[in-house]
Amino acid sequence: MLVREPLGASVGGAERLELGLNRSALRLVVRLDGVSVLIAVTHLHHVPADEGQRDDQARQLIEWLDASPQTEAQVVVGDFNAEPSEPAVERIRSNGFRSAYAEANGADPEVTWPSGLQAPGMDTDGEPGCLDYIWVRGAVRVARARLAWDRPAVGDPTLFASDHVGLMAALAVGEGG
Repeated sequence: MLVREPLGASVGGAERLELGLNRSALRLVVRLDGVSVLIAVTHLHHVPADEGQRDDQARQLIEWLDASPQTEAQVVVGDFNAEPSEPAVERIRSNGFRSAYAEANGADPEVTWPSGLQAPGMDTDGEPGCLDYIWVRGAVRVARARLAWDRPAVGDPTLFASDHVGLMAALAVGEGG
């Protein structure tokens, strides 16, 4: 995670949680306009059939976030490798998190993977779907959210920034958030 002024990162920097299966999460508390915001990023297990593994990783993530320093707001982003109907996503929602994209647009995007990138060694297993999220909890208002990096490079229809389409959200934090 990169943080620059005016965001004041917490003393001690980022903390890491090992989720198993070579996956982890990072969290950091920042101050934004006098409001403390916990920001976390993760990448959950990718094998499509392993919904139970992702659900367990989501459980660990929620427990870790619940045990984190108290903040007014939490923002959790990443590749969750889970469709909106999967148990991992339901666990996240049932613990008070809201999908920023769904809140701004009425539903999660239909597809965030694959993007259209063609590259050696990339994952090709699984059906196209929504696997990426910006989750918010607490005093956060979603002003807008959209897909990003969803077009190929000029002159090369197989070159994208990632094998996933990005998400962007404009958020306001605090009581008036």
